[in-house]
Amino acid sequence: MLFNRFTKFFLVIILISTVFIGCGSNKNKKEAKELLQKILQVVGIPYDVVVNICQDGNGDGICNATEVTAKITINKLDTVDTILEKIKLDENGRYIIEHYDSTKNILMELEDNEAFENTQQRVTIPYKPTPIEDLQELSILQALLDRNLLTNIDKVKSSKNSRTLLDKIILSSLFYNQRILEEHNMSKFDATERNLDYIAEGLRDINITGDFTDRLDGCEDNLTCTNRILL
Repeated sequence: MLFNRFTKFFLVIILISTVFIGCGSNKNKKEAKELLQKILQVVGIPYDVVVNICQDGNGDGICNATEVTAKITINKLDTVDTILEKIKLDENGRYIIEHYDSTKNILMELEDNEAFENTQQRVTIPYKPTPIEDLQELSILQALLDRNLLTNIDKVKSSKNSRTLLDKIILSSLFYNQRILEEHNMSKFDATERNLDYIAEGLRDINITGDFTDRLDGCEDNLTCTNRILL
């Protein structure tokens, strides 16, 4: 099967997330500025796989009920159809955090459910906070960049074909390897960091910072060509 050998280079993290809906008006927009609103952009992860996004108020690496949780942005003039469309986003969903604290990590909790491969594995990925005015990307690739495990991957991030393919492979490997590490009695938090190390190593092995994007884009829909690059 495609990517079977490639998967071994990757490892994972733990994520969980509950999404709340917030409505907007002129008054709300004014209040939002006072609430220190931070915009987050989830990339390369199906919407239904995201269980929760929050700020780690007490530093325990878990989204607790009392901690600030992200919301989907809903506008005042949205109809039922447009709201459902936002709720059913399959990737690249935009969230906001109100009462943002630039000293607290952001946590994204994921679960592999029927929206992906349905292994029921959970992983939580921590992200360092960025300035409130910056749109912050939440993705597995971004987590690697934040840890300086990868550099110079702008070309991959901007290539739709290569990025889409890589995101799927990495997410699958994330869940798969998290399960393996936890079965060997590694704590979830240690497994997360070890997973990210392995993921980055796997990406370096396929020369992601070199001509990877050009070679993969050149394959177009040729599965044999794609396998030859990835395996």
